[in-house]
Amino acid sequence: MRHLLAAAGPAPAGGAPFTQILVVFGVTMLVFAAVAYVVWRESLGRATLVGKLADRLAALTGVPRWAALTGPLHLQAIVLAGIGVYWDVPYHYDYGRDEGPLANPAHYFIFFGLLGMVATGGFAIALARRPLPRRPLRIGRGWRVPYGAALILIGGLFGFVAFPMDDVWHRMFGQDVTLWGPTHVLLLGGALFALFGSWLLCAEAQQVVGRKGFLVGYELGTAAWVVLCLSAYLMEFDLGGPQFPLLADPVLLTAFAAIALPAARARLFRGSLLLVWAVYFVLRLTIGGIDRLLDTSVPHIPLVLGSALLVEAVALTLGTARRIRFAVVSGLLIGTVGVLVEAGWTRIGMPLAWPAGLLATAVPLCAAVGVAGALAGVWLAGRLDTVAPGADPEPVRSTPGRTVAALGLAAVLAACAWVIPPTADTHGTVALTLTDAGPATGDPADREVNLTVRVEPAGLAEGAVWFSVFSWQGGAIERQDLRRIGDGLYRTEKPVRAGGEKWKTLIRLHRGTGDLVAVPVHLPADPAIPAAAVPAEDGAVRPFVREQSILQRETRLDVPSWAWATGYLSVAVVFALMLGTTVLMLARASRPAAARTGPAARTA
Repeated sequence: MRHLLAAAGPAPAGGAPFTQILVVFGVTMLVFAAVAYVVWRESLGRATLVGKLADRLAALTGVPRWAALTGPLHLQAIVLAGIGVYWDVPYHYDYGRDEGPLANPAHYFIFFGLLGMVATGGFAIALARRPLPRRPLRIGRGWRVPYGAALILIGGLFGFVAFPMDDVWHRMFGQDVTLWGPTHVLLLGGALFALFGSWLLCAEAQQVVGRKGFLVGYELGTAAWVVLCLSAYLMEFDLGGPQFPLLADPVLLTAFAAIALPAARARLFRGSLLLVWAVYFVLRLTIGGIDRLLDTSVPHIPLVLGSALLVEAVALTLGTARRIRFAVVSGLLIGTVGVLVEAGWTRIGMPLAWPAGLLATAVPLCAAVGVAGALAGVWLAGRLDTVAPGADPEPVRSTPGRTVAALGLAAVLAACAWVIPPTADTHGTVALTLTDAGPATGDPADREVNLTVRVEPAGLAEGAVWFSVFSWQGGAIERQDLRRIGDGLYRTEKPVRAGGEKWKTLIRLHRGTGDLVAVPVHLPADPAIPAAAVPAEDGAVRPFVREQSILQRETRLDVPSWAWATGYLSVAVVFALMLGTTVLMLARASRPAAARTGPAARTA
């Protein structure tokens, strides 16, 4: 597959071909129509294949039909989407942009995974019959459904909306070949909020029938998928080619661990976080194995084990009943000891080590982020506990209120907003000395060179977070640090790519906490953008420029600033709606039951 994709011609920039849009639209309408048909038939009390399967699973597991089928269906959907995402990002690093949603094989998995999430939520709503949770969601007169079912559907729809929004974004602004493109963040967010819906649905089922083994396994697996879905945001760091400051890696990893792990441990039993971590790690290993079979670059795996063990230790030592104390201690340990453990792991199992100079800033910042994230996480656990008590029999005390949780989440978002945006304040030049390596084949694509660079000012790269040569989109990712051999003089240990119509090679310099600049070594011509070639030339002297101007060459420069502002604002509004809907449904589902004066919940 690698050779087939590498041989393909340059892909056009911009949106998808209209024929592909028609195909995607047609398949989407067929799936939506099938889900609507099941909802209609079940609302009339008439049998469907989905209903019969749900009833059989309900009889086997002892849980309500609206939860018995939802768990396996959501699992299949999230597995498909997860394989697609973890294939798609390395695909773009290895081969560049594609020719549309149907030209990239990874997109099929993402597409059908997102459709599966939408279908899962729709079926869960269709299957909603008594027994129902004491606080169901009213949909029309006499129709009651679990809040978790509605949240799965809404999260899936929000994630699915990212598909057409992504095409519109590319048409307006060019293709942002980065995981952290606005619509890509939205897509992952939809999957994440659908998982929160699954977590809520599991608690609602426990409220009805108690903590049955099926539901405990369902909740444990959902918590593991939440950890994995959050860690997917860090995949550029896992691949060794992030387009954002390295400080974002420990801060985001801390935030994700602090939100998910205390929430899961507050809900589950002794030792449960070891199982959550084991499921997460096995899933990541499995997806990495699939990437290996598909002959694409394989993302490395953040360890997370240190944070899981720390939270488990806090729960065993202090208990989880005093939730604020549990959150503060857990978050503080995740942001300090957990970060140091993860820093050690980056030197063993990750492509980019966290240098000591970066940790001096990261540890105090992560300590604050850890506490803030953990307060938001245990608020989530408290809402689920109100729906159905967790495994801890001790009464819960001192749970964070919504104001504390909101402030914690706001602090996490503020920290991310500070560490993520890169700057380009470094000014200097690089003089290139190239020596051809290996026998000449006559094929420019095979050209490799030994590279020596002289930096001006001479001390510009000293103490840098990284100073390296990075090659990508020629069928793989290749990265190596530049070794200092003199004052301002650096050399590569191995030959680097310097020819062909696919490979791009640049020198990357990351200084301070957020300054990212680069110098191109070799860039092929790209008439679809259009962009001229930058050949690898011996003796060339080139200035450092903003790194993303090279890594994201496809971004259009002729778009007015108001259009950019509108585009980002639109995506931010959609993401805020997702977050607000999730919080609202958690809050409403966990309110005390009110006396029913209206029609009874539907029984057919």
